[in-house]
Amino acid sequence: MPGKKYSLRSVKAEQLAFDASKEQDDKKRTNAEELAEWSGGEVAWVERNGNTVPQVVLTARTGTRVANVGDYVVELSEGNFTVMSSDEFERSYQV
Repeated sequence: MPGKKYSLRSVKAEQLAFDASKEQDDKKRTNAEELAEWSGGEVAWVERNGNTVPQVVLTARTGTRVANVGDYVVELSEGNFTVMSSDEFERSYQV
């Protein structure tokens, strides 16, 4: 006999995508600083495939989270942030 089916309750969340498409002064820039300020995180620069790229490191109630370019930082409740991949975010939320 199958179990009961449940649906996730509707939750409103504010999000900000980690975007690397901003061009400024002929250099590719990201919104890492804006994202870090909004979420209370910090920008860290790491080497990846021979390039130095930004990450946003934030402390959530459940531990440290790292956002990479293309991820979403989601505020689930006031001051409670999490990081989701773009696929995970699009499956979980609708605009």
